[in-house]
Amino acid sequence: MREEHDEVPATLGLAIALWAAAVAAGAQAGVFTRLQPQAYAALAAFAATFAIGVVLLDARVRGWLQARGPQVGSAFLAGLSILGVAAGLALGEEGRVNPAAGPWAMVILFVLPLTAAAGAVTLSAALRPGGIARRRQVPVVGG
Repeated sequence: MREEHDEVPATLGLAIALWAAAVAAGAQAGVFTRLQPQAYAALAAFAATFAIGVVLLDARVRGWLQARGPQVGSAFLAGLSILGVAAGLALGEEGRVNPAAGPWAMVILFVLPLTAAAGAVTLSAALRPGGIARRRQVPVVGG
């Protein structure tokens, strides 16, 4: 088995682009609003679980992402920021938000799973032998 990660960027890029396009098309067509709330929640849980599973179970994907180090951590923080803004907007709507409609579907079915996957990679990198958590060191931003 080759340990090189030459094909990982193209594979991930294509998979993420197709995933984003499918979620956007489904949201635009109103597909997610026609699902029962339990089915929509199950779909969201599956998407997050699948994304986390890919990065934790596929050694090539995990290795390639861990080699990116701060870039993955930055993606995780960006995803958390988007989720935080979305949560703030939803709270401001006083329960009038349909999480299966419009941009909310993109946040729940695309941003949330990718953020969870980036978090899983960041955590697994920190916990691996020689990782930041094992050295008991605190990272310094910009240092």
